[in-house]
Amino acid sequence: MEHEILRRIRWTKDERQSLKDVYFEVLRITDRYYELKSRNTGHYWIIIKQQAGDFPVILYHKHTGSIAYYHKQCGVYTVKQAIIKIKKHNTYVLRR
Repeated sequence: MEHEILRRIRWTKDERQSLKDVYFEVLRITDRYYELKSRNTGHYWIIIKQQAGDFPVILYHKHTGSIAYYHKQCGVYTVKQAIIKIKKHNTYVLRR
């Protein structure tokens, strides 16, 4: 049942367009998530949309492609907020 619900999630045109920004390299697109690589830091990100839970959008992160698993970074309310979180994280990493 849960799998059926996840398949019906729709990405808006604005969400799809914002994730295809030159800031990211798009690695994979599914009905449920986008897997991205930041061109600035080389960090990897997954933005998941969901219909249940506290937050409709969940952000996962890993530092390199050689790391097997992503860790949960945070939950947000919109894809736009997820992109802002990624860009703020990258700014922090680049300034260290």
